[in-house]
Amino acid sequence: MSKFSMIHGAVAAAALLALGVANAAGPVKSAPAGISPAVKLMPAAVLYDQNDNQGANSVTSQNFESSFDAYDSIAADDFTVPAGFKWLVNQVTVTGAYTSTGGATTAHVVFYKNKANLPQNIVADYPAALITTDSAGSFVISVPKTALKPGKYWVGVQANLDFGVGGQWFWSDRTVQAGVETSWMNPGNGFGTGCTVFAPLSVCIPATFDPDRMFALGGKAKPI
Repeated sequence: MSKFSMIHGAVAAAALLALGVANAAGPVKSAPAGISPAVKLMPAAVLYDQNDNQGANSVTSQNFESSFDAYDSIAADDFTVPAGFKWLVNQVTVTGAYTSTGGATTAHVVFYKNKANLPQNIVADYPAALITTDSAGSFVISVPKTALKPGKYWVGVQANLDFGVGGQWFWSDRTVQAGVETSWMNPGNGFGTGCTVFAPLSVCIPATFDPDRMFALGGKAKPI
């Protein structure tokens, strides 16, 4: 019996769920030995940066082929646009890793408003944002210019990748928490966590984990 993973990493053995999916690997994994800690694929004008303090694990966040739709999941992390400025975001950088050959060319990027410390109410949704740089699963992603007023937001990143072509992609843990912890959901509940809407990662996958994802945002800040 094969498995999809929810977590890739030091806790993977304890976190894997038996799913009965042919030739599938699973949601959390440890960072492979070949990946450099805190891969810095930085945009030219950095608005926000927590692409550092890499943890030992990472969490699945992927849009699979239609036959595996039940396992589609997305992680999101929060950030704050400071008072007095409007951000025009056009680039998202994430550190991550593949379990196999990889090869994602686009990512699903979503910006959400914050409500009750969870991502809710979509501000902007880009189902096929172009991955302009892919360094073994660490991405620079180009998005249309997205205007964000002062306040707290979330960004979700989901690799568009067929498991049968490139395996799984995992978004790397960050050991230092900024804001609140990562949120995660698996609408089809293929992993059996019950997190069909966004919930804190520690609720969905109650195992050893780090609280944040590794990401940075690039673009322009304009005074208002």
